Amino acid sequence: MHRWSTGRISDAQLIVEMEEFIFSVPSKGETLHAYLLISMGEREKGMAILKAFIAKNESSVMNNRL
Repeated sequence: MHRWSTGRISDAQLIVEMEEFIFSVPSKGETLHAYLLISMGEREKGMAILKAFIAKNESSVMNNRL
């Protein structure tokens, strides 16, 4: 993240590196991935990830209440 925020690597390179170590692990970095995509101008992709995350967690909460 530091290399990206200081302009040493591109948006695409950050996503590639994060996918390898973070985003490929189930339930790890889902919202981070969405926020990064939104900040990089990929609003629709980021919002789709956030909506899926919210839906999954709402369903989990509802199941726990039953």
